Amino acid sequence: MMTWSITYHSWLSFVLLLLSCIIWMTPNSRQTCLSSSPFLVFYAIGLVIGQYIYSLNLTDEELPITVGSISISEIGFKKYGQFSYQPLFTKIFYTMFFWVTLRQYTESLKDPMITNDSTTTPGILSPLFNLGTTRTTFMTQSHHQQIETQQQQQGFTSQSEIFDSMMKCFKEILIKYWIWIVAIMLMVMSLSGSKVVIYRIVYMFLFLIFTLLLLISLKWWRKLIYPFWLIVILYSMIILIAIYTYQFNNFPEYWQQYLHIDKELQEDLGLVVYDNDAFILFKELLTPTFFIIITIIQVHFVHKDFLEFSNIDEILDRLAMASSSSSHNNSVTLNIGQSN
Repeated sequence: MMTWSITYHSWLSFVLLLLSCIIWMTPNSRQTCLSSSPFLVFYAIGLVIGQYIYSLNLTDEELPITVGSISISEIGFKKYGQFSYQPLFTKIFYTMFFWVTLRQYTESLKDPMITNDSTTTPGILSPLFNLGTTRTTFMTQSHHQQIETQQQQQGFTSQSEIFDSMMKCFKEILIKYWIWIVAIMLMVMSLSGSKVVIYRIVYMFLFLIFTLLLLISLKWWRKLIYPFWLIVILYSMIILIAIYTYQFNNFPEYWQQYLHIDKELQEDLGLVVYDNDAFILFKELLTPTFFIIITIIQVHFVHKDFLEFSNIDEILDRLAMASSSSSHNNSVTLNIGQSN
């Protein structure tokens, strides 16, 4: 959803951006995403159909690009001329991921039924072994087939063990190093850009808080790191939404009229219109989006395991137990040697 919204800047794509932010912030984001998949699929299909209509070879009178003062392209439907296949292909590609999510959601709803079916499977398949066959015929299966079945099962078991060990190793790497990737990206967010603006100064302030807490007290750093990441995520979402909506028509005037923030202060905040270069707009939107994603991965999937990994008290207890057990073994060995 975030990728779609930053690839095609429009009000209809902005809905996807808001939904993705809401889903990521929920405690059980996976279940929320699955539950919202039917709406997302129908919404994406509507966007694809609308883009398909605006890809037809029709004149502006037959298919207007503006209705009064409202720009249809700003809403989400734009004419691309001879390159109309490109946005269609990209949006269909994005829609396929929504279909996969919907498929997972339907499978999760069917899961109890599948379990019931699996318990009744022997009763359904049992007549297949009784149609003109006897127990003797069933028991005299080819010995080679039984050996091949056992070999296949052993092969599957070994493959699953290899996969489990690889996933365990990958998870351990994430637990140890992912938080430092997020911290480095936080520093990059504060230093990137050709001009120093206020929202990047706030990122630098957050990075300094992260570093100083770690240097002053590891105990307090571990206690405060979860609310700290939540503040970072919320702030990044606000920045992303502000930059996104600022690109729409008349929004600089709205900031000046309703929020009483003049144009110079808007530029100092970091709000700039990128209407002349779509690539720069994509880059400016991609950076906070990527940072939000990796920070949410840290919060939802790595944070608890990292706290267990960085618990100094437990580590010291383990080392003390290991040293005491080793010293006990050495003393027992010494006593045995002396008795001999």
